[in-house]
Order: sequence, then structure tokens, then C-alpha cells
Amino acid sequence: MFSVFKSGIKKLFGNKPKKRTFASISYDKTRPDVVDGFKKIDEDDDSVAYRDDKGNVKIGIRGTSNINDVITDIKLLGGKKIEDTERFKKADNFVKRIADKYGGNIDLETHSLSGMIGNKLANKYDFIKSGTSYNPFLTDKSQISSKIKNIRSPLDPVSIAVAKDIDTDYSKLSGLNPIEAHGIDQF
Repeated sequence: MFSVFKSGIKKLFGNKPKKRTFASISYDKTRPDVVDGFKKIDEDDDSVAYRDDKGNVKIGIRGTSNINDVITDIKLLGGKKIEDTERFKKADNFVKRIADKYGGNIDLETHSLSGMIGNKLANKYDFIKSGTSYNPFLTDKSQISSKIKNIRSPLDPVSIAVAKDIDTDYSKLSGLNPIEAHGIDQF
């Protein structure tokens, strides 16, 4: 019954991505070797890195996807600092390893929990030049990096509940499915 309802909502509102983002690819168990001229150079369970012929690097970092991530989200809501979490430390080590090996022209793409991670990493490192975060889990403006473009869905429950006062760029929306408003696939 629910799947029929969900299917009808998708037809009504749509949520097919216009193109795959590196953030959306970070959720895949099997990731493509080449995306838009970028070749895969490294990956772990949470992140994937690609590099083009000019030396530009794109890193996608996935958001919440398992029970450990949900526990991290809850701890963050309780006041824990993102840099004190295992997810942050793992992403930090990943981007440093990529920068050390391939140079410092890195663009991040993040979603949800990794949006907070990406903004923090961009503030920490000069080698991160830019990025985009889709429906980032940000609890206050002090977490935002000027190098990251934060894009939110207007019906995203995380935005509504957690980050009411965060500036939002709604320019890249491809649909307004209220059931999947937080998901990466609508961008």
C-alpha cells in the first residue's frame, strides 16, 4: 500500500536527479570508474574521489546511511562537536590523503551529515577550494564555510527542524517530493 502511495507521489512531484552528483555516487556500493571526465582515484565506505586530466579533484562524501550515523546525528543535536566524531576524523584523513597524493585543487560534494563535515573541512584546509552541500545538517551559521554552496530543499525536514535560520540556495531543485525531500536524488 505504502509503495503505491510513494510511487504516485513520485509521479506527481518527481525526484529524478538531473545528473549524478559526486555526493550521490558516494552512497553507491559499486561506484563508476569515470564520471563526466573524472577518473576514480580512491574510495572508502563513506567517500569517493575522482580526478580529471587537468588535476581537478572532486570528492563525494555520503551523509547518514547507517545506525552509527544516526547515533552521530543524535549526539550532534545534543551538542557534540563534529570534529570529535569518528565520521569527521575518517573524512578528514581521506581528504588529507587525497591532497597529499594528488595536490590541492579539491572540490567537495556532500549531503546531510557530511554537509556539516564538508563545511568544517573547508574551513580547516586551504587545499579545499570549493564545494556544494545538498540538504546539509547544519545547526548554526558558525559551521558554514564561505567556500561551500549550501543547497536545501524547501520541504527538507532537517532544514525545517534543525536549521531554520541558515541561508539557503533553492536554485537547483528538480522536484518537491515531501516524502523524500531530504534525499540526494532530487538534485
